[in-house]
Amino acid sequence: MRIAQGRDYIVYRLIGGSLTSPAAVRGHEVLFTEALPQTDVRYAVTPRGMKERILLKSPLAATTISYGVETNLSVTAQAEGLVFRRPSGEPVFFVPNAFAVDAQGRRAPNLPYALTTVGDRTQVSVTLPALTGLVYPVEIDPPTFTSFSGDGYIWQNGSPWTAVRGATSGGLADYQNTLGDVSSTYNGPDYTIERMFFAFDTGEIPDSATLSSAQLKFTAASTYGTFTNTRVHAVQSTQASVWKLTTTDYPALEAVSQGSLDIGTTLGLKTLPLNTSVVNVFGPTKLALRTDQDLSNVPPTSNGGWSIYTSESTPANQPVLEITYTDIPDPSAVLANEQGLGVQPNGNYYGSGNESANLLNGN
Repeated sequence: MRIAQGRDYIVYRLIGGSLTSPAAVRGHEVLFTEALPQTDVRYAVTPRGMKERILLKSPLAATTISYGVETNLSVTAQAEGLVFRRPSGEPVFFVPNAFAVDAQGRRAPNLPYALTTVGDRTQVSVTLPALTGLVYPVEIDPPTFTSFSGDGYIWQNGSPWTAVRGATSGGLADYQNTLGDVSSTYNGPDYTIERMFFAFDTGEIPDSATLSSAQLKFTAASTYGTFTNTRVHAVQSTQASVWKLTTTDYPALEAVSQGSLDIGTTLGLKTLPLNTSVVNVFGPTKLALRTDQDLSNVPPTSNGGWSIYTSESTPANQPVLEITYTDIPDPSAVLANEQGLGVQPNGNYYGSGNESANLLNGN
């Protein structure tokens, strides 16, 4: 499997795998049965490249999956995953750490990749940990979708509170910076509301899939002011474009919470569980973050807010929509290992696996 962006490339070769068995073709998918013992390998052509799924069909399947890697880039393992860089140090591809979910929803998060050198080749491996009572099917590294480059925030300010909250347009829309803001603040006599918008390319999920979980992951870069309420809500949004925001998108969001999280005032990665009904398998999934005061229509009495990394930031900090699903036509498949090989390149989506879509900046 080859992934490329311009002159930069990565080639992955499944170690110990055999793709010489008869292939079953179904639409845009090709299935190789028993590519590894008790393991099937499926490739699917997508609008943005190739997607690979490794299906472990029983506990007899290998729990370590390894690939030989050929690339013109340097690769290093960081706390969040693998980074492929040019000689200048510029990151080109990012492979987030894997995680596993068993049939009962038990999670084994942050499975690191092991890098080894065999001869003159680099090898990358990920291992399913030994978990007592592991129930199959198990899914390793369920699909992860990074946000379109039109993510950002829209701001409105004024008085009274009802006028700011119900405004038909914002005072400022910003989608071209590495940070976006979420807040509801009061600095008498004025109120300010900042709403953050995202869009994820989830249309590549099979139409027949059954979704079992969804969560929005984002990284808080900083906080400001003082807080009386630190809960935020994810809601469905209807911004006109996934590539940019305009001030007219300020009211383009719902008033029903699809998941909430008390993100507090500490910095770092935040995970907000979502209702799976919010995921659109036929096209982009559009979401927005609103403060609890904004959603509940309760005027704030403090001036605290958060700055959150956008898709313009480094790959490790980009917001992602993480989804676990099973494809109904293949109920016997017990391990869908996206394996992180559908990497997140800076600028475009190429390749397969992690279902990452990090697209070019839109205008």
